[in-house]
Amino acid sequence: MAVVVESRRRIYSERNIRKGNWNCQVRTLPMARRHISSVRIAQHVTETFYFGIWILIFGGFDDKERPMGRLINILDPEWWRFEWRYWRGKTPWDTQITPPEVMDFLHNAAPGHALDLGCGTGTNAITLAQNGWKVTGVDFSPKAIAAARKKAAHKQLDIKFYLGDVAELGGFAGPFDYALDIGCLFSLKPEDRQKYANGLIRLLSPGACYMLYAWLPQIWRGRRRGISVEEVHRLFLPAFGLDNMIVGHDGGGDSAWYWFTRQ
Repeated sequence: MAVVVESRRRIYSERNIRKGNWNCQVRTLPMARRHISSVRIAQHVTETFYFGIWILIFGGFDDKERPMGRLINILDPEWWRFEWRYWRGKTPWDTQITPPEVMDFLHNAAPGHALDLGCGTGTNAITLAQNGWKVTGVDFSPKAIAAARKKAAHKQLDIKFYLGDVAELGGFAGPFDYALDIGCLFSLKPEDRQKYANGLIRLLSPGACYMLYAWLPQIWRGRRRGISVEEVHRLFLPAFGLDNMIVGHDGGGDSAWYWFTRQ
């Protein structure tokens, strides 16, 4: 496909325009930009669709990390919603900053094996690795995992990033000394939360720390989101001991940090 721009008799390919290679004065620039915007949207939809087909056929994990239930991702509307937002760059949860709660833990804990659940583009996994931890990250967004692998490679860090479902952790052997979840558990369906908890209980070694950040129940954009303190307790106690919990306010609603220790 080519986009014709009437200036100096040049024809600019779609690829060159996406790269910003205008290099001329164009009277029809506003119309061309609107066309480019529609081209980008079509491109993102197409690429996301083919990512979904790839997962459907081959699964999201490497050969040695291939759990059952991997088809959930592409069949779940939430997968499409999150993936679309990553392609558009509309990811307010991806702050590129590791929270001070995690930094405090790192300053007081000896390095070991860490599991980052819902790792996104790898910000916290990279911070863990830079502090001496051997890190495994898992997320169901191909776009996020690709970005995480690229960032880790750029910093020459050996981090294992896997594309997969945090409710289907059967492909991991563990054990892990630390698990981190910032905003993942509360976004799961109720039936998947129990599978997530069961997988985490199996993977963490006795004495391991599990840090969870989650929204408390609230209405967000017309939908009920979040997880109650009571449900968190039901999922993890008594397999874990609750060391601390802090309730705060995040943007439009309340949220909580939890510190657990595997019994």
